[in-house]
Amino acid sequence: MLRRLALIALVALPAPVIAAPVYFPGNGHSYELVPVQTTWAGARTAASLPTYGGVQGHLATITSAAENNFISTTFASGQAQYFTWIAGYEPNDDGVWRWGAGPENGVQFSNSAVSTPPYNYANWDGIEPNDFAPGEDFLAMNLGATFANIGPGGWGDAPNPNPSDPIKAYIIEYETTLSGVGDTPSGALEIRSASPNPFDASTRIDYFHPSAENVRLDVFDVGGHRVRTLLRGVEGEGNHSIEWDGRNDFGAPLSAGVYFYVIRAGAARANGKVLLIH
Repeated sequence: MLRRLALIALVALPAPVIAAPVYFPGNGHSYELVPVQTTWAGARTAASLPTYGGVQGHLATITSAAENNFISTTFASGQAQYFTWIAGYEPNDDGVWRWGAGPENGVQFSNSAVSTPPYNYANWDGIEPNDFAPGEDFLAMNLGATFANIGPGGWGDAPNPNPSDPIKAYIIEYETTLSGVGDTPSGALEIRSASPNPFDASTRIDYFHPSAENVRLDVFDVGGHRVRTLLRGVEGEGNHSIEWDGRNDFGAPLSAGVYFYVIRAGAARANGKVLLIH
């Protein structure tokens, strides 16, 4: 992607901010920026963990100029060097780019820099995709100022990043259909709260399920790795609470950052996220 990546010093990331997904009326979907540095594969896994309004997320796929413009303006970073992962990749290193998540999974959108049916949309910028270095097989979008001839909202190919890559986030897309999603139907599995959030010593997760079920509550890092199982067993109906002390299954303290918690009660699933600080 970026010829100068190896020459760029790693820029310290701002503390992640927990915010609700943003609704785009152009397609009825909602989008969420997760400001953490991870690999493309890690971002794809992590983006599939949360749900919003009962809809499971996926790493964002962008199939129109309107959608691209919405994302690039909504999540503009104001920084000189700030890219985010989206779901495109080149699985065979042959110039054929496909979406790797969501309903578009496996569908080609570009042959080198030329967009292809069915979407006929790609927003490569500068001389991208240039396959400048081995492994530049993953799609990143610029949310910062023009960098290496890639303007705001422009796309570039990148490897699963070197430590100096300015790829500092990933975007989750929820294929919702209405604004105001996120309300849990009465009588369904529901995350009530996680408090305090952010937290340093411990946080309490409050939830409700309407019937006795086999319940499991896991915590995942932003790379999609399970780091702690807080609960696994049968629970009766009603309100429940569980504490998490910011440690993994081995009792070791985890590093500061965003963590997702996922609760499954029978066939139902709900999730939230917390910010651990030190």
